Amino acid sequence: MSEAVGFFDGFAEGMMDGLRVAMQAEILKFDHVAMKADIQPLQGDLPPILDVPVSLHRAGAFFIRMPFKKGDKVIVVFNDYPLDDAGERRHHLDDAMIVSGLSEMPMPAEHENDLLIAHENMDTKIIIDENGKVSIATKLQDINLTSEQGNINLSTVSGLVNITDRRSSGS
Repeated sequence: MSEAVGFFDGFAEGMMDGLRVAMQAEILKFDHVAMKADIQPLQGDLPPILDVPVSLHRAGAFFIRMPFKKGDKVIVVFNDYPLDDAGERRHHLDDAMIVSGLSEMPMPAEHENDLLIAHENMDTKIIIDENGKVSIATKLQDINLTSEQGNINLSTVSGLVNITDRRSSGS
C-alpha cells in the first residue's frame, strides 16, 4: 500500500512542478505603447520571459495605465489556454500576463475608504471619497488644467470658487 501512495505522491508532485498559475517577477523593460514587458521570474530557475502582455484597468473607453519601470515587482499569471489561440498548451510561460504591481512599502493609513491615486510620498494625490467628493491635492507643485479646445469651467451650486495666487498676496 505504501508503494502505491508513494507512487501517486511522486506523480502529483511531478505534475505540480510543471504547472504554473501565478508568480512574482521583476520588470526588465516596459513598452508603455505596446503594453508589453520583459520580465524575470523571481521563483524557480526560469529564464526571462519576453513580450509579456500587461493588463490595465479598462472599462469601455476609459483606462488606467500604470507607469512600470525597470526593477518594479509584479504578479504574473499563466493563462489556462494560449493567448494566441495556437495549440493545446496549458499554463505555459508563453501565456504569461502581468496583472498587477506589487508594493513592498506600507500603504498610507489615510483614505482607507476612498479611491486613491497618489505618488508614493503622498505629496500629490487624487481622492474620490465614499460620498463622491473629488479632491486633487499637491504640495509644492502646480496643478495644471488644460483644454486644447473649449473652456475650463469652475463652478459650484452652493458655495464659492476661490482662486488664490499666493505669490502676489502680502505685497
